[in-house]
Amino acid sequence: MNAMVSFQNASVSFGQRQILHDITFNIYPNEFWTLIGKNGTGKSTLLGLFNGLTPLKSGTVHYKGEIVTPKVRQKIAHVFQATDLDPKMPLTVFEAVLAGTYGKLGLIKRAGKREKAIAMKSLESVGLSALANRPIGQLSEG
Repeated sequence: MNAMVSFQNASVSFGQRQILHDITFNIYPNEFWTLIGKNGTGKSTLLGLFNGLTPLKSGTVHYKGEIVTPKVRQKIAHVFQATDLDPKMPLTVFEAVLAGTYGKLGLIKRAGKREKAIAMKSLESVGLSALANRPIGQLSEG
């Protein structure tokens, strides 16, 4: 079975400070991983390599066998955890997931039937379709 995600000798430095050094691991389809560590130990930096927010000093990052490039990143969504969402915020869970399609649509185009179907399928795949119309600020962070 081919890896869904692969980090090979990935290293990150900010100036003289090395944040990650030779990180190597694979994630295979249907595996669930948890990233745990103290504040400031590189968890967000590692995720940033995958979503393109962190510059890679050396090594490679692959998604479905392709090196993660701006084009490949369009296939990847990253939902940031926010602890200060107002429970009355008028954004539904569905709308938040639908926002993940905007990277391919661009700033001007609106989501159509295809994007809405993708968003609902995504919610179904993680067992959250029943919460689609709930305000995003009412969900727990878990």
